[in-house]
Amino acid sequence: MKTIILVTGSTAIDQTGNYDGSFEEYQASYPTKAFNVSFQLADMRSSFGGCAPNIAHGLTQLGIEAIPLSSAGRNFVDQYRAHLINLGINIDFIAVADDVASCASCMMINDAHGNQIIGFYPGPDNPGRQSPETLPFIDNIVLTILGPEEPELTLRQGRILFEHNVPLMVDPGQVIAAFSRDQIRELLMLARYLVINHHEFEVLKTNGGLTDEEIFSQVPEVILTRGDKGVT
Repeated sequence: MKTIILVTGSTAIDQTGNYDGSFEEYQASYPTKAFNVSFQLADMRSSFGGCAPNIAHGLTQLGIEAIPLSSAGRNFVDQYRAHLINLGINIDFIAVADDVASCASCMMINDAHGNQIIGFYPGPDNPGRQSPETLPFIDNIVLTILGPEEPELTLRQGRILFEHNVPLMVDPGQVIAAFSRDQIRELLMLARYLVINHHEFEVLKTNGGLTDEEIFSQVPEVILTRGDKGVT
């Protein structure tokens, strides 16, 4: 039987700029009470992104069939679709919202020390996106990676897949800050695996009112990245 990993999350076209200086030095030189700043950027680039296609591409490179379940705006059709097809990624379940111009987008400025200023547009809330139980290959899904998305959408998909006995790997990313206490606790109840960095883990604990021990005892496998200190 063919096995598939389903990957949920955004489909994004990102904008990244690099500032040669330091945000901290800029603030010291031009102090202001309001957050109103202007940086001269050294370069600017547009790139294809989004957690669902990115994760699916990585798994495809390992010879694993991974299918993204996602939503996109109209610019997906003329800018992104052909790129994913050329990479061998199944795009049949990326639903395009014809009434929304843009995919999700991360607008990011980096300084010379790796600090970032980020604005994120989550993209269209597309009613045409398929619900997991309607997928023709649902019985072939051996794992679903729940990538960063709006909390209620993440939980709705998670509940459906959990009911179909599909193991869930939860990778909430920075969106974890948008989850309420009850939503975090339900998310952990659904998770077979939790993939999270150290900062996001602290947010999860604070917003969920949980201790390390409570999380580790509830989720069978927790993969916690700690920057240059490695992974635990």
